Amino acid sequence: MHPDEWTVLANAGRGPEWEHHPVSGVRFILSVLTGEIRSDILGNLPADDHAFDPNAEILGG
Repeated sequence: MHPDEWTVLANAGRGPEWEHHPVSGVRFILSVLTGEIRSDILGNLPADDHAFDPNAEILGG
C-alpha cells in the first residue's frame, strides 16, 4: 500500500480504545481541529483556541 493510502488509527494511550478514521494523518489532524471529524478519544476537540507547546516546555527541559 502506498503511503498516500494510509489511514489513521487513534488510540486512547492508556486504554484499550481505538478509532479508525479513513483519512490521511494530516487530514485527520486538520479535521479534528476544525470539528469536521469528531473523536471520542479526543473528546475535548475542537477547542476555541489552538496552541503549540514544544516538548521542552511541556517536559520542563
